[in-house]
Amino acid sequence: MRLLAMFSILALMAQSPSAHAQDIERARELFQEASTLREAGLYDQAIVRLRQAIEIKDTPGLEYHAGFCESKLGHYRLAIRYYERAAALLRGGAAASDVISLLPPAHEFALAHAAKIRVALSDAPQKARLRLDDEAEEPIPESDLLVDPGKHRLVISAPGFKTEDRNVTVADAEHLRIDVRMSPTEVQARAPDAPKSSAFPWKTVSIGAALGVTAAGFGLGIVSATQRHNAQGRIDLYRGIVSTCPTCSGPQQQLKQASNDKDSATRWETVGFVSAGVGALATIALWSLWPSSRAVTVSIDSRGAKPGARVTAAYEF
Repeated sequence: MRLLAMFSILALMAQSPSAHAQDIERARELFQEASTLREAGLYDQAIVRLRQAIEIKDTPGLEYHAGFCESKLGHYRLAIRYYERAAALLRGGAAASDVISLLPPAHEFALAHAAKIRVALSDAPQKARLRLDDEAEEPIPESDLLVDPGKHRLVISAPGFKTEDRNVTVADAEHLRIDVRMSPTEVQARAPDAPKSSAFPWKTVSIGAALGVTAAGFGLGIVSATQRHNAQGRIDLYRGIVSTCPTCSGPQQQLKQASNDKDSATRWETVGFVSAGVGALATIALWSLWPSSRAVTVSIDSRGAKPGARVTAAYEF
């Protein structure tokens, strides 16, 4: 680790031609302090120095060390973000040969230990959003949500529905699914039900089935598109590492696996969106071509009519 620290300091100095000399010197001092604190096991204090150094000049080495300290503290969610920023800097051309061999196993370690939460909404309302702990509110993700092991608070909200507040505790590497059914607000709950028809609603059922196919297709397409995007991110990560270290077998295997995952996700994305298109066309066809059935009320007023007189009928549509 001391050798890695020396390389990171040299990289910091070499990659900062635009920064002032005193800023570089300050960043070097901060990194040395962080290295001393890290070796003493004071990872939380080392993180403070590393963040200050990153604000002066961002380098793959600083990002890697920050992720390493966060991982030691069990903050795998933050560690993954630091590692991914280090990979982005490497793909951008930053020179850090010492980080290239250490980054993939550190990234895999953080991913393996992070807990995963999937929020599944029943009859999901539109514009449903999720707040994790004290973070900003975001749309509910289609994929798993990476969190650190421990206690978390999930707040799920949507316009016109009561807010759902859940407290959960997850263990290391646990995969937890949370099923949520949101209740409408009092105003919506008191809305009168539509009158029920005694006839079987063939048109409604048929159009509903077509809409279901459309929604399922869109859902599959969106999930597959997200998986394809994630696979592309992994491809970019390991492609940059392989280009820098062609003899590293681990990154090459990861690159091949990521390419296979992308191809599979692309196929399912095509199936999903094609199914959605077919369902949408079926919905339009059913809606426009189904025979209309309107109730007709006929009233005939014959009061005061003389024998043989013509009777007028009034039709109400």
